[in-house]
Order: sequence, then structure tokens, then C-alpha cells
Amino acid sequence: MDKAQQFRIDAYEKTGKQKLEPVRSSAQPMPFQSYQLAREGDIPLAIDFRKLDGHRFGMAYSQMQKLEYDPDPVNEAVVIQFSGGEVRIKGVNLEFIYEGLLSRRLVWVKEVNGQLLERYREVNHTEHKKAQIPLITRVFSLNC
Repeated sequence: MDKAQQFRIDAYEKTGKQKLEPVRSSAQPMPFQSYQLAREGDIPLAIDFRKLDGHRFGMAYSQMQKLEYDPDPVNEAVVIQFSGGEVRIKGVNLEFIYEGLLSRRLVWVKEVNGQLLERYREVNHTEHKKAQIPLITRVFSLNC
């Protein structure tokens, strides 16, 4: 179960007030999974960025000012400008990550180590570009 501090806004109750509840992930992520989308109807308030070394940081969607996707096959990246700094995500097949951010459905992203990437390729006998599976190799923040 995902223990990150994400929240969702439930439908209005009879009082007309919004109710905040934690977003819960029913399934454990696979070791090579680089992201989690909110369930239908859930609206995350923040994005949890998870690094390989265990370091995590979150940024509120409300602070997001600009979003950019660079499809360069050698240096593919998603760049997110927040009011307090910038977050860069590097990897492969990141257009899906960009769209998840654009629609504000992305709950968390995490780096995947190189050994897991190779194991995933062996198990699936396919290239990631053909399968279109987003894999994040690096997340870093500037001035955050």
C-alpha cells in the first residue's frame, strides 16, 4: 500500500463541503514501475518524487507553472517548472508521464535502477520503445 501523503477530493457531501482522504494504491508496484496514476475520480494534490537512494520530495500541483516534454531519443526529458524551482525527469517513453502531469493524474514517479531495466527487458523480450512503457532513470530538482 502506498504510504505517501497524497490526497484526493471526494464528491461534495450533503453539507456541500469537500472531503479530503488519502489516496490508497491497492496493488504493490512492480520493481520496474516508474509511476502511479490516480484512480478514476481521485485528484492528487501533489506529486511524490522518489529517488533510488530513498530520498523523496513532493511538489504541489497548484505550484506548477510550466510543463515541457523533450522527445529527443538521446536525452528524453520532462521538465516541470514550479514556483519554487524546477524538477527534471530523464528516461525513456516519457510522453505518458508528461500527459499524466498535464492531466494532473500522476501521484508519484520513481527512479528505476539499471539492473531492473535490464531484467525487465529480458523478461518481456521487447524493446521499451516498442512497448511504450515509461521508465524513469533519473529525477532531480533545481532550487526546490
